[in-house]
Amino acid sequence: MIDFSYIAYIQQIANQIIARGQSLTDFSDLSERRLFSEEFLMKQGIFYCSEDEYEYIGGYDNLTMSTVRFGGAVINCWIYPLKMHNVIVGWCAWNPEDGEYTNLFFQGVIKSQVIFGLTPDIYEGGTAILVEGITDKYRIDYCDLKGGCGLMGNKITDYNRMLLKRVKRKIFIPDRDSTGMDAMKIWDRMVDGEKYWILLDGEVKDIDQRLKERPELVPQFVALIKEIEDGAYMSGTKIIF
Repeated sequence: MIDFSYIAYIQQIANQIIARGQSLTDFSDLSERRLFSEEFLMKQGIFYCSEDEYEYIGGYDNLTMSTVRFGGAVINCWIYPLKMHNVIVGWCAWNPEDGEYTNLFFQGVIKSQVIFGLTPDIYEGGTAILVEGITDKYRIDYCDLKGGCGLMGNKITDYNRMLLKRVKRKIFIPDRDSTGMDAMKIWDRMVDGEKYWILLDGEVKDIDQRLKERPELVPQFVALIKEIEDGAYMSGTKIIF
């Protein structure tokens, strides 16, 4: 049985960490790098953790520290809260110097069962827009679209598959690289039901880069998602964007 008091306790600690981190964060650098507004970044619960501020941001007792896994891997990194079903389940630390991402899931969380951003509203709304990365998911949100979900890689587990069965239509947007093309084959094999593919054209890595570098395409992208939802395409259709 789920211990809801434990979940509530962890959420309280995680939100305190976010509040401490955001109170010290200048969002202008990340806003310029990622081309998201500072208001949007704050709303996501993102913050920066420098070496000097690490103890203050994560300054809790050893039990709490081990529970939320706020370890040294977050130092000098931008921290993205990892959420599923509107619950914070861990952190993703992005180091802007080397571009590396480190996922730190809370004690008791099984990382293979997490789909970043999946919510009950997506089950009800009927559309999941499935991408590989966290910033890809944020870009979907930034377009004011519902349904963005980050698989945090190119794999889908049996548990992920079970969750996605609850969503009527799945719109996949793989990265435009060899890993993304491999992911496309895996997703097609693993996921049942109504599904669509948006394949990126040209020299671009992912949907985040496409819409960040060409914001004039956002209305076209939003219209495409609406057309899919309205039944303009048959399940299995591959659309070049």
